[in-house]
Amino acid sequence: MSVIVHDPFNVAADPKMPFLHAALEPEQAWPRLQGGCARLRNAAGQARLRSIKVVRHKPGRRCLIEYEVELMRSNRAEVLGLLGKARARGWITRRTTCCAAFGSPTLGQTVRMESPCRNRWAWCPSFKCGYRRKYRALC
Repeated sequence: MSVIVHDPFNVAADPKMPFLHAALEPEQAWPRLQGGCARLRNAAGQARLRSIKVVRHKPGRRCLIEYEVELMRSNRAEVLGLLGKARARGWITRRTTCCAAFGSPTLGQTVRMESPCRNRWAWCPSFKCGYRRKYRALC
């Protein structure tokens, strides 16, 4: 799997957020992304991870990671952006609000979303990260 990983903030070395090292490893991140998003799970062999980019990082507190995924749809490629927001202390209020709709996060499973990553958060407990689809701003 050849995936471009861009980490300008050296997030993988953050001692208070050691789980981010795995979130930046394509071999570990891709299966969790597929497991949490129905659209990626259903596209099995027609989807691939293109890049992982750290967008923002506040050392020891939080991090925003963008995953770029390519989906093949009727002989043309569609690029889907997924934003992963990780917090060092985990998700407190948002986590309980989110997981009330999707099930308990205490089972150690990725929360599965039935919609195609639209307007909902998927939770990945091993990365302490919530995922959401990236949309372009309409100005």
